[in-house]
Amino acid sequence: MSIREAIRGVGDRPSSARARARLAMELQAEGVPQSAQVWEAAAKIASAKGDFFHALALCRLHIPKQQQGRFLEDLVRLYRSPMAGGTRAPSGYSLRPIKFQIPLQEQAMLAQAVQIGTSLQGIYPAPSLQIPTFPVFWELSDGLLLSLLQNIVPVPLRTGDAVIMQGQRDQSCYLLTHGRFRVVQKRDDTQQDVVLAQIQAPDLVGEISLLTQVSRRASVIAEQASLAWRLDSQLLEHLGRQDARMLPEFRKLLKHRLVNNLLRSNPLFAELDEAHRHNFLRSFDLVPVEPNAVLIQQGRPSSGLFILLHGKAVVAQQGMDGRNKVIAERGEGHVFGAESFLYSRPSGTSVVLPEGGLVLRLNPQTFQQLQRQIPGLERVLQALAQQKI
Repeated sequence: MSIREAIRGVGDRPSSARARARLAMELQAEGVPQSAQVWEAAAKIASAKGDFFHALALCRLHIPKQQQGRFLEDLVRLYRSPMAGGTRAPSGYSLRPIKFQIPLQEQAMLAQAVQIGTSLQGIYPAPSLQIPTFPVFWELSDGLLLSLLQNIVPVPLRTGDAVIMQGQRDQSCYLLTHGRFRVVQKRDDTQQDVVLAQIQAPDLVGEISLLTQVSRRASVIAEQASLAWRLDSQLLEHLGRQDARMLPEFRKLLKHRLVNNLLRSNPLFAELDEAHRHNFLRSFDLVPVEPNAVLIQQGRPSSGLFILLHGKAVVAQQGMDGRNKVIAERGEGHVFGAESFLYSRPSGTSVVLPEGGLVLRLNPQTFQQLQRQIPGLERVLQALAQQKI
């Protein structure tokens, strides 16, 4: 696209953030210093029209760093107090095309491009603006949200690029704001790639790695040009120092998401009605497990009922010769210790998490209370006990 075509694009669609962005891109390619102002105008239009993530992307990717703080402060203020002061655009309102002559002389044309590209006359915020409800972070205080927006790292992706790779051990999660993704796992037994899920932005992926060092269990791959934002454990700790509620809230969210996934995928709890299933699983504690930690020790009663949320468990049994023999490997969603827990018997096997992970643990005292509250719970656990693990 030429600058002349980009100018016409803004004239035809003066309220289009994308038309302004295309003009800014052409001006930047020509080395015009004022292209940064056109980028900012594009970001302001996106924010005024309610496209929060587009405004964020334009700001962080194209506005000079020293100006980003001011823009992001205005963005948070606009979306936190959408009806506070200022003129609002009528619902469905769009500016009419602008009629003008484009000069033939290059310098005059560039000057006109900057003037048209930065003009925000008639651009007003939409009547109702709301920050997208991406998990946990949209509920942050203004200060924490601003700190997050200033520090998360943008990761542009092309079709086929992986934002997360199976087997990696990095402690970071990704906020997917633009594009479409698939979750793919290479199975050890067949070495075939299996598509586990399709994800449409916006969504959050990989957050479990912030609480454990277990290698990634699957890859997340962009199916089209996309944009993700990386949040690592250092930034999460930084936010936690600013607000002590941050880390507990994050853990609560993580448990909620994992438990919901478990309820959808594990048929073992199908006998309980929905309210009782949620009540049952809410009673579990979310417990990080260190690498090579022994979850259940053979010959001892299990200290609780365990559900593996993340990681891989190795089930072993000690033979007469004193050697441990691996009898099974288990993945997410598996329940351990049911027989020992339910009947207070020594466990016949040991359960170890070689890479560590996350488990849900139900202690005996809580179980006794739940037995009185949830009809059929003991029957479910008796079925689990038949697994003998």
